[in-house]
Amino acid sequence: MKTILICDLHKDFIDRAVETFKDRPYVKVMPVGTDIFKIEADAIVSPANSSGYYRGGFDGILASKLPWGELERVVREEIFKKYPDRILPVGKVLSVKVPICNYKYLIVAPTMVRPATDISGTTVPYIVMQAICMELLTNPEINSVVVMGLGTGVGGISSADCIDQMDIAMFDVMDEGFKEILHCD
Repeated sequence: MKTILICDLHKDFIDRAVETFKDRPYVKVMPVGTDIFKIEADAIVSPANSSGYYRGGFDGILASKLPWGELERVVREEIFKKYPDRILPVGKVLSVKVPICNYKYLIVAPTMVRPATDISGTTVPYIVMQAICMELLTNPEINSVVVMGLGTGVGGISSADCIDQMDIAMFDVMDEGFKEILHCD
């Protein structure tokens, strides 16, 4: 079964996720304080920026798990191969095979075009979570993915708004039409 593991440092986010996703068998919410780099999964989401810069926030933490500059170099090379304008649009994802701790893949899922942009009041968590779910369903090498708050750091999205939008996206993709169209389990 395809699995989404929700992990975050903020108690309000996790409390809301536990309540919201309690009836979804494919979602597992990790307790506050869980070390995100010790969770067993095939992939981890990077709620990056569209240019693939890994210099701050959670992306900076991800980058610190590899030699300096390596993650940014690998991700940017993949973006440049697929997108001639060198921008991975918000709402698109790119799975990059790069070993970070337990994970075989990094799912680059930009929540903003430029780093440190306020995206509050937008539907970014919905479109990004929808793309993550589609990648989970269509990539045969990824059966489990770790996802944290999308845009809840420097993006300014509240935990409640993020969870609500992630919930709708999961319903739309995992519970409804796309799953049946793709003939996934």
